[in-house]
Amino acid sequence: MRRSSGFTLTEALIAVCLYAVVMTGLLSAFGSGIFCRDHVEGQLDSLRMRAQAISRLDLDARNAVAFSEEKSLFSGRKDAVSFFAEVDFFSDGKAGRDIARVSYRFSGGQLLRTCRRGKESLNEEAPGQAEEIWTGIRAGAFQYADNISATKPVAWNDTWDRPEGMPQAIRMDITPEEPAQRRIERVVYLRV
Repeated sequence: MRRSSGFTLTEALIAVCLYAVVMTGLLSAFGSGIFCRDHVEGQLDSLRMRAQAISRLDLDARNAVAFSEEKSLFSGRKDAVSFFAEVDFFSDGKAGRDIARVSYRFSGGQLLRTCRRGKESLNEEAPGQAEEIWTGIRAGAFQYADNISATKPVAWNDTWDRPEGMPQAIRMDITPEEPAQRRIERVVYLRV
């Protein structure tokens, strides 16, 4: 008897099973790829937020100015810092530069920035819109240094309450909530 040219039922079932195994493997690999992509995007967003926050603090601190020759109005605690700085702003479609009181503070696992321009800047207690620039912080602290020398170790202070001057440097120390992320220590030197 001559055999027909088609597949037997057994051959067709084996082909379908092999197809199912291959497709399950591909689907699993595709799902893992999507998960990894989402995880990496989340990490990149976190790193981008960190970089922007550090750049913002750098720029503000480098543009810090004394209020007058007698009084700098720079104040610093372990959880907050406040000073006058030249800031850029946009209003009515125009860019400008102004003197403002800039404040940074750690609160509830966040680093908040407040910027008060004009008459509001003269009143440290004036309400200002706090901008959340960093989230997911387990611990954060500011420290202040003066009389920095190349020959001596830097002496960092937890507070700055000298009304007549500004520190030469501010150190920001942040420990993120996520254990996989490293502690960050950043030193910003002011134009004193």
